Amino acid sequence: MSEQQLRFYQTTLGKKVIMAISGVILIGFVIGHMAGNLQVFLELVEEGKGKTKLDEYAAFLHSIPALLWGTRIVLLVSVFAHFFSAFSLWKQNKRARPQDYRISVSRASTYAARTMRWGGVIVLLFIVYHLLHLTVGSVGPEVVYGKVYDNVVRGFSNPSVAGFYI
Repeated sequence: MSEQQLRFYQTTLGKKVIMAISGVILIGFVIGHMAGNLQVFLELVEEGKGKTKLDEYAAFLHSIPALLWGTRIVLLVSVFAHFFSAFSLWKQNKRARPQDYRISVSRASTYAARTMRWGGVIVLLFIVYHLLHLTVGSVGPEVVYGKVYDNVVRGFSNPSVAGFYI
């Protein structure tokens, strides 16, 4: 990384650019992940089709280790960059005004902007649960490798788990 790039990252704008780029990468993954997993509903169209398509989709992804691990690395770097930039901006804000206002009136920001960090924490907790539930299998029913459709059906047969995901 050049000195000029490092200086740009150290600015507020640079950190916000990193957050925006990493956020777009993460949202792109969520949309792609959801599109792949929606194949589970093909079962409603034709019996056996959703099970076959979803399991084939998962097998395809696992058959290309470079794609799988490349995606995982990009996601981890994006999560780290997003979190580090957010934390850095939060610290910078705290240093700029270490004492809270006596009366807090947010005129220039929206409710979404003020609660965004909590949304990030909720999404992080959801991702951890999702990985533990349907990838690792340490919460909920046992995960059987290669049987993605069966794992999803077994996992979502618990109404509280289905409610949590919804």
